[in-house]
Amino acid sequence: MMLSGKWLNKKWLVLMFLLSVLVGTYAVGASSIQDQRGEYFAMDLQGSQPNSLSPFAAQACNADLNADGRTDATDLDWMVNAVLLDNPENLCVDLNTDGHLNVLDLQFLINLILNPPTGNTYYVSTSGSDSNDGSMERPWGSIMHAVRNSGAGDTVYVRGGTYSESEMWIRGSLGHGGEPGGMWTLAAYPGETVELTGRIVIEASWVRVSGFSMTGSSGIAVRPGSGVRPTNVEILNNRVTGTGYRYEAISYRGDNGLIEGNFIEVNQSNTTDHGIYLHAGANNVVRNNYIKKAHGYGIHVYDEDKGYDYVHHYENVLIENNTVNHTETRAGIVLGNGPEISFDGVVIRNNVLVNNGTNGIQIQNYGGTFIRNVQIYNNTIYASHYALTISAESGGSISNITAKNNIFAASDSSHIDSSGVTNVLLDHNLYWQPQSVGTGVSDDHPVYGDPLFLDASSGDFHLPPGSPACGAGEAGVDIGAYACQ
Repeated sequence: MMLSGKWLNKKWLVLMFLLSVLVGTYAVGASSIQDQRGEYFAMDLQGSQPNSLSPFAAQACNADLNADGRTDATDLDWMVNAVLLDNPENLCVDLNTDGHLNVLDLQFLINLILNPPTGNTYYVSTSGSDSNDGSMERPWGSIMHAVRNSGAGDTVYVRGGTYSESEMWIRGSLGHGGEPGGMWTLAAYPGETVELTGRIVIEASWVRVSGFSMTGSSGIAVRPGSGVRPTNVEILNNRVTGTGYRYEAISYRGDNGLIEGNFIEVNQSNTTDHGIYLHAGANNVVRNNYIKKAHGYGIHVYDEDKGYDYVHHYENVLIENNTVNHTETRAGIVLGNGPEISFDGVVIRNNVLVNNGTNGIQIQNYGGTFIRNVQIYNNTIYASHYALTISAESGGSISNITAKNNIFAASDSSHIDSSGVTNVLLDHNLYWQPQSVGTGVSDDHPVYGDPLFLDASSGDFHLPPGSPACGAGEAGVDIGAYACQ
């Protein structure tokens, strides 16, 4: 569907005005907030953090919403009215699969209308056959057959059921995956549970994998292979649980990656078994994931020169809005570099890190070249040994580390240990139990006191209006991962 720029501008102005007036808060449209690749729209109804939303049609309505016989822009008007009139029963489905029918589902429809899917749509079913044509009526019987017989711009929906293919290997060297402007999507069919017992390996680019349940499998690995270094791979809204994998539930080695909305429960007993493992690369995002019971690190950002890697650096990494709960023996989030690896530009923000074995956040130079320009802000770190540790071994340097507007609470030891690293700026952080910053470090504008979490014992770290964190951060912002209610 082609929409004129004039129509779009008017539509956005009307939509944003109506939302700001009738909902009572403000909204930011697609023209204002986008992620670094410009593919994800965001809407901030509470005036805090944007909620990134996937634009692909796998989770969007295939229905004629206003029953006029067409799927067009008038369906957008219908959805807007349904949301603004607080009439969610008129919404077709939970488009973004977050368990709610609300304005965020509207964003999926907007994305569908403004970014219609390209390519063909194919289907896989446990009752299908690879001799079929892959249509809804005659689906294929295996995921790998779909991988081999689809291409850039195509979407493969996998219908509900259990699939026991030992390894689903998406290889760019064999023509699998997508290309710029033509994302290849492998997705669970909306509203159906798809269980995979095997591993997904992606050695390709412009690939999106979304909505699968992987219990006892080997997880999802994105890695270089056969001369292809992955870029623009998205791992979205998957559930990885059990004891079938080693080292990581989801790993990524490449550039421009997005790991978002995944639920990971590790249940392993080895200290090398991590939730998300982000290897060297540039412009990667780890967002809105929930990770629990990792015996190793929750989010492990680490690499070293192994001789076969294509790059040896991290650059522009964003880790935001994740929850890491109860890592058994290691930190919730770690940034580490071995020999020949460098870090330049990491943002860690709005994460909730709870009951992690050693540290909430650990920054460790294990003899790499350098770690620099790391920003840590608006995180809530609760009940770790240390909330934040920063250290460098001989030959490695750490510089320009900034930690602002964080809540550090209920640490077993002192909150911060910088182990002789002096180029660290602490400012406007809240400290509670103990009411001290740490040994050999100071905060320019510390805040001390009980943050008054609504129910920390039940995992609710929201803040009431009377919390000392409210408005106490830099420039008057609220301290911690959540805005005061």
